[in-house]
Amino acid sequence: MRYGYWLPVFGGWLRNVEDEGMEASWNYVSRLARRSEQIGYDLTLIAELNLNDIKGVEAPSLDAWSTAAALAAVTNTLELMVAVRPTFHQPALLAKQAANIDSCPPMQKPTTPACELVTAGFSTSHCAARATIPP
Repeated sequence: MRYGYWLPVFGGWLRNVEDEGMEASWNYVSRLARRSEQIGYDLTLIAELNLNDIKGVEAPSLDAWSTAAALAAVTNTLELMVAVRPTFHQPALLAKQAANIDSCPPMQKPTTPACELVTAGFSTSHCAARATIPP
């Protein structure tokens, strides 16, 4: 069995808790990823949401792709899975982003970065990105 978790790119996922003690920052998620690796977690899902639909659109939110690239450089075994919203990307550019992360050292990971294709979501985020919302 493998164990994974959603990386708190919003500083937490609970809608009804104002401050969960998790900040939406590189410092926090890098410490979390390295610690989760030490205690045996296998993977983390990095959600691609351009607006914070949990804490409010004005609240901070980390970018999935730059966060994944940075984590690839500071972790050794943690598998990185980016939840991709295809309407935000041209396919060739998406492939280039994933390939670039795959080449980040130390990349001793058991697999290349994984992508989860997400077809639904927060319509405000799609509109802000000027993405076409599928019917």
